[in-house]
Amino acid sequence: MATKILAAALGLMLTASVANAQYSAHVRRNPIRKLWHGIRRHKLEILYDGILFAAEAADAGSSVAAQNTGNATEINSALGPHPSARATWTYAMGGAAATALLNRMIFHYADSPGGDGELRAIPLFYTVPMAVLESRNVNQNAKIAETKPANSVGQSLKAHP
Repeated sequence: MATKILAAALGLMLTASVANAQYSAHVRRNPIRKLWHGIRRHKLEILYDGILFAAEAADAGSSVAAQNTGNATEINSALGPHPSARATWTYAMGGAAATALLNRMIFHYADSPGGDGELRAIPLFYTVPMAVLESRNVNQNAKIAETKPANSVGQSLKAHP
């Protein structure tokens, strides 16, 4: 299941990268060359986005699995105590997309003429800690999902940062 989620997240990321490519007359004649150029030139952006989407997808998947057992109540106030799978996935992917957009803006400014190339390191300071926190959430959600149904009070899922 985790492999499927990771593959879906990486596919989403690659699809978004292709969709954001600028299409000039040259690109329309040779889109593979432009795609390959974009991958080579924006490796760090793609890596950060991959980490973000994979971490959020793993957390959303494990949260849904824990919710489906009846052992858990979500403590994230934005989602409510028993969110639907759609709400959980929308919240997770929306947060990842907003963070990826922030990354794009930082990289765009850092690469612009007169921009500060050292800014490219800024996303590292929130991408890696977020991935670490999400991995802890996934572990906790997996433990909750593997337990037998609770008596009368459900266990709480870890809230998103």
